[in-house]
Amino acid sequence: MTFGLKAHEFRKFVELPLRSGQSFEMALDIHQTEQRDLALLRRSGWQVVNPREVVPDPATFRRYVQVSGAEFSVAQGIYVETNSGWFSDRTVRYLACGKPALVQDTGFSRNLPVGEGLLTFRTLDEAVDGAERIARDYDRHCQAARAIAEFYHLPVPVITKVLKTLHQGGLIESHRGVGGGYSFAGDPDAVTLGQLLEVLEGPWDLVECESVDGDGHALCSIRVACPSRRFMFGINRAIKGAFEQITLRDLTLGTLPAPMLDKQALVAGVGVNHS
Repeated sequence: MTFGLKAHEFRKFVELPLRSGQSFEMALDIHQTEQRDLALLRRSGWQVVNPREVVPDPATFRRYVQVSGAEFSVAQGIYVETNSGWFSDRTVRYLACGKPALVQDTGFSRNLPVGEGLLTFRTLDEAVDGAERIARDYDRHCQAARAIAEFYHLPVPVITKVLKTLHQGGLIESHRGVGGGYSFAGDPDAVTLGQLLEVLEGPWDLVECESVDGDGHALCSIRVACPSRRFMFGINRAIKGAFEQITLRDLTLGTLPAPMLDKQALVAGVGVNHS
């Protein structure tokens, strides 16, 4: 069985703007050589904008969500066909901002309330119907979207603890007084996924081979005699090295790099090939 990319799923619904009569904008990092797909999108009524220009950092991404009317999104074929229940973190952000979401059903409707605020589809006709329903009673769907987010939200103490930890780690700034709070004022290209995990979780490893306690003693009791230790070192360092190649900007834009892992380096316990 072969599962298609997200782009393949999207082509099934490309006529949505024409069929629904609604306005749709897509922040799409499309390669200049993909002129056929770009022409198809524009011919079908999509307004295509460059994400590097409209959402270059986390703050502008948040504002983009806040001023959007609603979210429309498809999922990768594997999530749809396996009925996996996958749910996008971007959809969570739209719901939290009180914005309706019209998203392809991956099976999450088994666990989340759908029909108001959060609408699902599996066919183009269902997507058209969902868009029309949101447009007909927009305020009600906005209220329902926010209600879903509030019901399934993370408790404020948990969010506060995470923000405090990020502040103590030097990744965000704290502001006192009226309108105060936290903000990110750094360089999104300079903060890596590895750094975020280190700040939030502390020193971490995938295996105990390289983990030590507060006194510097190895956590694994058979570390010295373990025949797999050499390989575990390589795997651990390779994956941690890959996390260091993914930046906050990559996470924001959704354009994650794909590090090449050198098999010989893994065996030798060296790590990642950055070439």
